[in-house]
Amino acid sequence: VLFRSANVLFTVTASGNGLTYQWQFLPTGSGQQWSNTSATGATTSQLTIQALSYRNGYQYHCIITDSNGNQVTSAEATLTVS
Repeated sequence: VLFRSANVLFTVTASGNGLTYQWQFLPTGSGQQWSNTSATGATTSQLTIQALSYRNGYQYHCIITDSNGNQVTSAEATLTVS
């Protein structure tokens, strides 16, 4: 069996002062909740994750906070692994 995995890059763009980033994921299935990810770039504007089969259907978004505490959440992106 040959197993290959690829990395996936999610990127957000924002402007403002003192921006911080926190990427979150939502696993597939009922009753799940958004959780912070610890993947590479989890607190930057670019998140890199491995596209592993169990992550098929996971959703990702980023919470961006400025220096005044104002927050905005990006649109969700769904990871499709085939």
